[in-house]
Amino acid sequence: MTGPLWVALPGGWLVGQVKNAATVTLGKMLQSKDSGSDVCAPYLRAANVQPDGVLVLDDVNEMWFGDEELEKLSIRAGDVVVVEGGQGGFGRAAYVDEDLPGWGFQNSINRLRPTGDFDGRFIAFYLIALRASGFIRAYCNVVSMPHLTAEKLARIPMPLPSLEEQRAIADHLDRETARIDTLIEEQQRFIELARERRSALITAAVTGQTYVLESA
Repeated sequence: MTGPLWVALPGGWLVGQVKNAATVTLGKMLQSKDSGSDVCAPYLRAANVQPDGVLVLDDVNEMWFGDEELEKLSIRAGDVVVVEGGQGGFGRAAYVDEDLPGWGFQNSINRLRPTGDFDGRFIAFYLIALRASGFIRAYCNVVSMPHLTAEKLARIPMPLPSLEEQRAIADHLDRETARIDTLIEEQQRFIELARERRSALITAAVTGQTYVLESA
């Protein structure tokens, strides 16, 4: 059976939909006032979910939640958060690797909570690959403001390997993407040093320093 990223899958792999691997929950609409018995709590929003699976938690907003809402919209280690809308961010996904006690999430975010024998890391990597391939953009049928609604997200086709295979794939990708990220950081430092050297070279030349040195 073919799918968004495959023509054929390894033997023993099943094919299903995202909803077969995780429950999909849309977050809460922004509430700026206390209804009388609410608590003010931090929440995840689209800006916290950056490209390539990066979850940024140093820029935090707060809003009001009821106690039951905060329990229902909790964020736990193993969850996957997916951006629901917006031209620049819809479909971005990130794996949550630690519990965020007392946090909720806004309705710009869908939370995937893996069920049964499913690893959130595998789900997150799969969604990252789908977005990079252009599938998410085509799937959302973008005309004006795109939205990857909870219903659409739940229906996305996905491969369903065994839990052992999911973990092996996720472990491999964790190692290899960490190596690549390190290489990117090193290259960025080199580029910055090269830019500084270029600027210093130009400054020295136009102020006569390089000319004097070379003439001497």
